[in-house]
Amino acid sequence: GVLLDTLKGSSVIMGIISNAQFYTPLLFSAHLGAGLEDLGFRKDLIFFSYELGYCKPSSTAFKKAARTLMNEGIEPGQALYLGNDILKDIIPAGEAGLQTVLFAGDARSLNLREDDDRCRGIIPDMIVTSLSQVIDYLE
Repeated sequence: GVLLDTLKGSSVIMGIISNAQFYTPLLFSAHLGAGLEDLGFRKDLIFFSYELGYCKPSSTAFKKAARTLMNEGIEPGQALYLGNDILKDIIPAGEAGLQTVLFAGDARSLNLREDDDRCRGIIPDMIVTSLSQVIDYLE
């Protein structure tokens, strides 16, 4: 989409942390017409649970991503993590020191987990309802 196209042509470094199955990378190719690296994601910042052996809400992949960024001279607080789940995205990304962005533009995928005590009082750094808002923020 527009967000990926805009970021690919910029100096923004992109990564992904996903509770993925072995076929997930193939879905990107099928739906977006290109593999993750061709879409602008850095190979060393692609973390799939099926490869790592653990999944979100573990903060391990987020901490690995933060270390990779620090090795590039980028502080974790300079990075945004965009997710749609308070427990599986916002909490572990925050624990790794990343800025957290909750995507609330799709009611079907938004997961606030209001009945989960672990999620009470958790407030992301930013809430967006459109991916174009991320572009506006980065500019």
